[in-house]
Amino acid sequence: MIHPFFEEIKKYLNFKNEIDFDKTSLPEPYLGRNQIVAILLGADPTNNGIKADKGLKQLNTVFGIESRYEVDFFKPQLINLRALTLNKEDLFIQNLCRNYFTRQTGQNPKWNKIAELWIKYFKDEIGRFENIPILVTAEKILRVLTKKNIKAELLYEEPEKHLPLWSDSLQREVYPLYRHPKYFLTQQNKYRDYLLTKLK
Repeated sequence: MIHPFFEEIKKYLNFKNEIDFDKTSLPEPYLGRNQIVAILLGADPTNNGIKADKGLKQLNTVFGIESRYEVDFFKPQLINLRALTLNKEDLFIQNLCRNYFTRQTGQNPKWNKIAELWIKYFKDEIGRFENIPILVTAEKILRVLTKKNIKAELLYEEPEKHLPLWSDSLQREVYPLYRHPKYFLTQQNKYRDYLLTKLK
């Protein structure tokens, strides 16, 4: 069954060149087997492949979890989760935009506007998880959900001053858990300790 997003996006002619309409089979979310303590949110499944095999890889599950690609696409998130004494079994994991784009997230100037169309679908999807926060893996996601543009350095260095951020559209607290190595929690002790108090 094709996701209703594909019918909706056809109304927006200025977005049509950004969407890969040939790929309507979307990665499934991952639901951990333990008590769910947070929602981990990626941007979208668009990728350039892996070092040994370049070119887009279509994934059955978000971040390629439980496939041969998990080690390639989920490793940065796993580093941060381990620093928080969590693993994938403690989380509901999804992308905000479930579709494949014709360009990578950072190279797509229309990503934010398209992501806003996905919010209502995502909100319905997480309705079963009450009062648990969202951990976002990229700054673009944070901006779309919270309408805030606070530098990552400030969020990580002064979390008590700037966090939590609130998403009116999702009625949830939102926290950065950025995948860039600069923000790995193995190197960010102050922010790691702050998050640990929030995720107890």
